[in-house]
Amino acid sequence: MIAWTIYLTFAGAVVLLVFPDVLARWIALLTAIAGFVLGIVAFVRTPVADLAHFMTIVSVPWVPPLGMNYHLAVDGVSLTMVLVTGISAVSTVLFSWDVDHRQREFFFWLLLVVGGCYGVFLSADLFLLFAFWCNSTLVRSFNHGHFPCCSSGSLCLPASGRCIPGRRRATSPRPPQGRCCLLVS
Repeated sequence: MIAWTIYLTFAGAVVLLVFPDVLARWIALLTAIAGFVLGIVAFVRTPVADLAHFMTIVSVPWVPPLGMNYHLAVDGVSLTMVLVTGISAVSTVLFSWDVDHRQREFFFWLLLVVGGCYGVFLSADLFLLFAFWCNSTLVRSFNHGHFPCCSSGSLCLPASGRCIPGRRRATSPRPPQGRCCLLVS
């Protein structure tokens, strides 16, 4: 059942692409809350004695010639990290509530990162762990490309289009004044 945190989060990201921008916040929030609730239900329903060792959730061959399996398992540490990811996902959606610029894309990438994090904590196969890790890392960096920091080290606020001044490296060029240098419209 806890594997549904991954599937539900990725499904919520895809659903975001279908609905208009006005509903993006709400879909992201409902998806994040549903993942968190699934984590809580799994935590409550799992006996404490079973948390001491890995319990296989799903194990199907993924790429059999290479010995790769789609193997998800849970123990006490991974279940705790799933709960932390759920809390972080709900908090991140709520803290990002005022994002007005490209809401749908922002919350789409955010849910992909959250789904990748759920997958990292539940994967029991090294190749699957690598796939989820790459997903969350690459998607996170792609999201920063759309809501970036300027080359000067200033943080770009996507909602307002302004930069918060930061430390500037001696080798970095001076950004254009008054707006974010990499904000994609």
